[in-house]
Amino acid sequence: MERVYVNIQRYGNMSAATVPVALCEALEEQRVRPGALLLMPGFGGGLSYCAHLVRWGSRTTPLKSSAVELPPNERPALQIIRECLARKTRPSAAAPTAPFA
Repeated sequence: MERVYVNIQRYGNMSAATVPVALCEALEEQRVRPGALLLMPGFGGGLSYCAHLVRWGSRTTPLKSSAVELPPNERPALQIIRECLARKTRPSAAAPTAPFA
């Protein structure tokens, strides 16, 4: 298993976020070598699945860091999704001032 990066035990299936989160963690843990061939499979809750085969470049560290911080979130994700869906199904509703307000 040393050549396989697995994080599903920490987060469960995150659907579309699974592959990028695992890639970021593998890079942070210095498990990706320059020029490595990465097979990145993903699967959905139903019958969907995919895989990406990527030849990694020479750089495995960020160009620079960022001091930007995400604003705190007081609402659960399900509430945010329901509000977004409600706005999409009612196009005549006034647009909120913030995208996730």
